[in-house]
Amino acid sequence: MRNKRNTRRKRPNGPAKLQTSAMLDIVFLLLIYFVATAAPTLLESHMRADLPSPGPSTPVPPEAVTLLNVAVKQEGYYIQGRFRDLASLQDDLVMIATYSPDTTVMVSVDPDAMNTQVMALLDTARHAGLPNVAFAGRPREL
Repeated sequence: MRNKRNTRRKRPNGPAKLQTSAMLDIVFLLLIYFVATAAPTLLESHMRADLPSPGPSTPVPPEAVTLLNVAVKQEGYYIQGRFRDLASLQDDLVMIATYSPDTTVMVSVDPDAMNTQVMALLDTARHAGLPNVAFAGRPREL
């Protein structure tokens, strides 16, 4: 048997060869990536934009609300902090629904309020044309 020490190959003393084929693949992939991502910015620069003229803007009507806070308490209903009874609440909800039918009614219920008051509010909002209703909760006190 031969000795293992004598069978080892000697390393060449010359410089190491650099494999460039893998590096060229990565360079071409990066080139394709940058060309593909830079193309939309060129298209956007040639797009025509119709901007509004600098002048007085049309005011948004105060009834155009996207989130309506309604508090249900024992004494009645509060819309955005103003007291309303059920009849005036229905009139207000119908008026708001005509201007912005996608308004969300955020309901916060007082612990002393009756369940019939909450159900009357839900029915009134649905009949007024405001089907988006959410309930606001309070964190529990420990």
